[in-house]
Amino acid sequence: MSTRSTGCNEFITNADLPIPNMVGPKDFARIQEACKALGPESTVIEFGPWLGALSAVLAQNAKLHVVDAFKWEKSHASKLPELAAVGESFQEAFEATMKARGLDVGVHATEFSGFQWSGGALDLCLIDAPKKAADLALCLGAVLGNLSPGAPILIKNAATPAYSDMVSFLERLLAQGVLRAVPGLIDRDVNMLTFQPGPNAGDATLLNAALEEDDDVAALSTWVELAPDHPLHLGAIYRAIRQGDMPRAYRHLAQLPKERKLVRAWEKIEMKHLIGHGDPIEMSTFSEVLAGHCSTGDKPLPVAFHASPSQALSGFWVNNEKNDWRAQAFWPEILMRAQEFGYLNWPGKIREHVHGRDVLDVGCGPGLHGIGFLAAGAKSYLGLDPIIKPDRDRVKNLAQKGKMAFGWTPSQIAARLSPWRAEPVPLSDISAERSFDIAVLHNVTEHLHDLDGIFADIALRLRPGGKLLFNHHNYYSWNGHHTRPKKVDQIDKSDPAQANVVDWAHVEFDAPAAHYISRGLNRLRLHEVEEVTARYFDVEMSQDMPSGPREGAGRLTGKIMGKYPYLAERDFEVQNLLCIAQVRT
Repeated sequence: MSTRSTGCNEFITNADLPIPNMVGPKDFARIQEACKALGPESTVIEFGPWLGALSAVLAQNAKLHVVDAFKWEKSHASKLPELAAVGESFQEAFEATMKARGLDVGVHATEFSGFQWSGGALDLCLIDAPKKAADLALCLGAVLGNLSPGAPILIKNAATPAYSDMVSFLERLLAQGVLRAVPGLIDRDVNMLTFQPGPNAGDATLLNAALEEDDDVAALSTWVELAPDHPLHLGAIYRAIRQGDMPRAYRHLAQLPKERKLVRAWEKIEMKHLIGHGDPIEMSTFSEVLAGHCSTGDKPLPVAFHASPSQALSGFWVNNEKNDWRAQAFWPEILMRAQEFGYLNWPGKIREHVHGRDVLDVGCGPGLHGIGFLAAGAKSYLGLDPIIKPDRDRVKNLAQKGKMAFGWTPSQIAARLSPWRAEPVPLSDISAERSFDIAVLHNVTEHLHDLDGIFADIALRLRPGGKLLFNHHNYYSWNGHHTRPKKVDQIDKSDPAQANVVDWAHVEFDAPAAHYISRGLNRLRLHEVEEVTARYFDVEMSQDMPSGPREGAGRLTGKIMGKYPYLAERDFEVQNLLCIAQVRT
């Protein structure tokens, strides 16, 4: 190590020439602000001065010492390719710059590992080089014991999430009291953070321990006040992904502010540091969810989630921002599978009614609509249906109209999704002490032979102001028989079974006791369903949804209507009745 004052041959003779630097304007302003408290008797040390742009500021009103090996790197050459060859010394250029400005600077030409300060108390320390925790530890270890109480420690790259091991090292130093953060808002473009010696700054063992440990302490963003769009908010996420801990990454994402500029910051981090790291589908999924999280701060909730796999993922995340189980329950594979099977469509239609509510789903089938209700932002889901088989995963694919393996059984889903439950029991088996905000029945009411009793039981289990929402498939519509043909293009005149039901023949079909119509349908008319509803609820909306051409619209004739004079035109033409009602108190 050599220590001397500058006095070499002139390299730069014009003191008015600007000095190239690698510090942004907001960081430069922070340094100028820190220097206001310095005086002629103040002693300042700078690690990594490069060509002296910051040194010129630090040395104006204080005694400055700089520490550097003065080796010209590729990053330097990219800025000034003509100044020196890569690997050569640029000490002469630095000293000439200082001399041209009349500044007397103590130069310590050495690697950081070979330096230890022994010149008395220090009033400011600027560390303008490290990108790794080990390099930062060498700088801090050389001076921490000599820093005056309250002396600013300015560290470049401290606010750069991609330098993850250095950021986590700083977090541990803060947690151990070796450093303390200086109050003040950190703007988006600030890369340099300011610290001060903490109460344990003199304990070298803590510095070494912080370098060797890898504890998951509080994120740096909890120690300093960051602007909402500062990329350091992404630091804990970046580190978790680098360590292969995606659940932790999602937990940190849940704490991320909703700020669109963070999406662009994440894209830069991802492109520069995460390409080829981890599973590409998993990474793509995370980026989709992060984009949804950051880009919907000004949009009303709940957002759509049923139209595509990516919408299912980001919709689930955004809609559940107020549910503390969000990160734990986020399960991309099952969300995409439920979307593929069509189980997000019905929840998507009624998402405003279930968002933020405890949902009771009566006659839920396999309970997979419950995944959609959670994607809509429901607080919890309980599905009830005696037909549920807890340990079987074969269900109806609503998109393909056939049964196939879903991939997870109800028991497996319940074990992973804490707010989701589907139980193979009737409503009457559920304690009346359990209460809900809304009860939903999707194409269930037409199957209930005791609709009055079921609605009475539902009313007992709804909280004050609770809602009933059901979609009733009208038996007297063209395909109300629930058997083939369900669509006009399924008509097969050679099928004798269809002759019993096609074109409203099912209205007075005397089905055998074992036939599905006798076993599974109650043949209630629309006004009867409405009357039962009104006994226990105040109806807020009752909407007739007519059949479309594929479901028999246009096939009704005067002759058909004449066969059933007791039916109104509404009975024939309404496919579904959508009703929303509030429990009567």
